Amino acid sequence: MLIMNGLESNIETCADAQFEFIALGRLQEYLKLPQEQPQSVPGEGRFRGFVVTVRRHMLGMLFYDFGPGGRLQVGRRGNDVPLLEGTLDGSG
Repeated sequence: MLIMNGLESNIETCADAQFEFIALGRLQEYLKLPQEQPQSVPGEGRFRGFVVTVRRHMLGMLFYDFGPGGRLQVGRRGNDVPLLEGTLDGSG
């Protein structure tokens, strides 16, 4: 009987310790989360909200092609410099 009572208390203590280890594991996961990037970085303000109005006839004959890395490029025929180029993440 004494062994049974001692065993029961040891099992309860081990179960409590296991719950504490689970909580510590979760805390460690939360601490390893990557830090969020700042909303804005110094020097990017001059590129925000940039708008240009160009008449279509001034662009000439346009073409599109997939450039290095599979990025979409739009350019003027007869000119090797692209007017527009897609971003790697596909956002622009």
